[in-house]
Amino acid sequence: DGTEFTEDNRPTKWPANLFWEPTMRLKLDVHAAMPSNEELSWLEQFILLVGDESRMSPDVAAATISEDRRVTLRRLASQVQSMATEVSRLPTFRRKFEATLADL
Repeated sequence: DGTEFTEDNRPTKWPANLFWEPTMRLKLDVHAAMPSNEELSWLEQFILLVGDESRMSPDVAAATISEDRRVTLRRLASQVQSMATEVSRLPTFRRKFEATLADL
């Protein structure tokens, strides 16, 4: 519907405050890094595998990404993983996660 959040109209309750600054910083950092499609694939697997490069698919692991770019991408991954950790600490998440485990 074309809604755009800005500093002036954003939600201000504590969950929104918890994620606003990290999300905006991540958005700016990703925009500044300008990752290629190959780098985005590498970053996606790096995040999902929690930084374990040995478990990456061979075609992604063999990507020709310079060490400087890998450092930049690892920094972005760290920001995403920090945000995921914060989400996992929210009371509702923990309660629903435990309920899901009990159902299994």
